[in-house]
Amino acid sequence: MSWIPGWDSIEGTGFWSHFWFWFGIACLFALGAAEVVSHLYSLRKDELVAAAQRNADDQRKRDADEADAGHKADVAALQDTLAKERTDRLLPRAIKPEQRAAILACLEHQPKGPVFIRPAQFDAEATAFSTQIEQLLREAQFEVRAWPEASLSWSIPGAFLIVLDLNNAPSHASAIQSCFGTADIALPGYTDKRHPADSVSIAVGARP
Repeated sequence: MSWIPGWDSIEGTGFWSHFWFWFGIACLFALGAAEVVSHLYSLRKDELVAAAQRNADDQRKRDADEADAGHKADVAALQDTLAKERTDRLLPRAIKPEQRAAILACLEHQPKGPVFIRPAQFDAEATAFSTQIEQLLREAQFEVRAWPEASLSWSIPGAFLIVLDLNNAPSHASAIQSCFGTADIALPGYTDKRHPADSVSIAVGARP
C-alpha cells in the first residue's frame, strides 16, 4: 500500500494517525452539531406547521361565522318580508296618492266611456275600495253608471274588468286596464255575454 501517504514512514504514519484521529473527533463534533441543528429545524418546522394549522382553523372559523351571519341576515330579511306581507294583507286596499296621480295623468288623454262599478255588497272592504275607484274615474271624466242589480259577492277575488268581448272591448276598457296597471293595480279582463257592448264593468271582489 505504498500509494497511501506516509505508509512506509514512522514519522508519516504517526502524523497521519494523529491527523485521522483528530479528524474523526472533529467529525464527531460536526455530527453532534449537525444533529443539534437538525433538531432545531425540526422544532421550527413543528412550530410553523402548528401556526399554519391555527391560521387555517381561524380562517375556517371566520368563514363559518360569516356564513352563519349571512344566513341569519337572510332569515331575518325573509321574516321581515313575510311579516310585511301579513301586515299588508290585514290592511284594507287603498289607492295611494302617488298611484292616484299616476292613473289620472295616464287617463287624461285616453278615450272615455261608460263604466259600471260593481263591488261585492256583503264585503265592506271591497265596497270601500270600489268607492275610491269610482271617485278616481269620475275625476278623470268617465261616465260612472249603476248596475241594475247588486252583486252580492264574486267568486273571483280582487278587482277585475268585465266586457262583452275581450277581442272587441271598448277602447276605454283597454285604457283603464293599462293606466291602472302602470300604478301596479292589476285589472284582469273577463267576459259576460249579457254585458252592454259599449261599456265596461269594474268588479271588486274579496281581497286576494
